[in-house]
Amino acid sequence: MKRRCQGFTLAEVLATLIPLGAVWATVALALHSMYEAEQRLSNGFENANAVDHLAQRLRSDAHEALVASVEESDNGPALMLVSSETQRVRYRSVAEGIERAALVGDTTEHREVFYMPSGAVGWRIAERNERQIVLLGIQLRDVRRSFAREHEIKAAVGLVPVASTDVEGEQP
Repeated sequence: MKRRCQGFTLAEVLATLIPLGAVWATVALALHSMYEAEQRLSNGFENANAVDHLAQRLRSDAHEALVASVEESDNGPALMLVSSETQRVRYRSVAEGIERAALVGDTTEHREVFYMPSGAVGWRIAERNERQIVLLGIQLRDVRRSFAREHEIKAAVGLVPVASTDVEGEQP
């Protein structure tokens, strides 16, 4: 009687491992693609939220301002919104994104940065119906792709009326 060998032949092992390896490679590739898609989607939402928050703050500051001007700063052009003789708000492009600084005199009272990927920032001031309109153009660059998304934020200056005081110094 012939003795039966125990174990598997090399051909049987290869016939099992090759399809199993192909399945694992497909699963790994699918998981990697899903992870990258989730990262792009998450970054897109973060950028959209940053632009939306920036637009809300810029519009609020512009509505309360009396005068807007574009000035040269260390990092390029900066938008200056003047609310009174001593209170100003400055927006400028920095490495992390766009910085908003609330100034009282020459002192920075508050500073915040709207984080977004690097891109071109352009400030313009237009006149419409005897009112200043601040225009902010932003190009958000996608690090992994070669295109940029363009956003434009418009804000009217001086929509909120300045509270006036009467002769006795009381507000109406």
